Amino acid sequence: MFVSVIIVSHNNGDAVVRALVALEQQTYKEFEVVIIDDGSTDNTVELIGKYQRLMPPFPVNVFQQEERGVELSRKTGLANARGHLIYYFDLPVWSTSQIENFVYGQKRKEEKRMGTIKRKERRNDI
Repeated sequence: MFVSVIIVSHNNGDAVVRALVALEQQTYKEFEVVIIDDGSTDNTVELIGKYQRLMPPFPVNVFQQEERGVELSRKTGLANARGHLIYYFDLPVWSTSQIENFVYGQKRKEEKRMGTIKRKERRNDI
């Protein structure tokens, strides 16, 4: 399953770049990163641009907007995401298996849901 990792940043360029570097260490590799720059006045976009020129192992898409807050910025990220699953990545960075654990949890939820549907269908056949 392809995952869109959404990062919202406001004047937090150094932390975003540290997060991108940490994402390179993830055990799950099928993801893109969607960064929403929420009206930053620092060098956030410049720092992300430098990182992109290093050719990271995953797509990094940056969208700039006037400051709108985290909730609306996440909606902007969602509107620009291409993944089957959405992971809202809050800084700072965590473990190297975070995305893998997220995908596994989502698959388990789907399996449970499908199992419940199958049981109901069987009951109707009786």
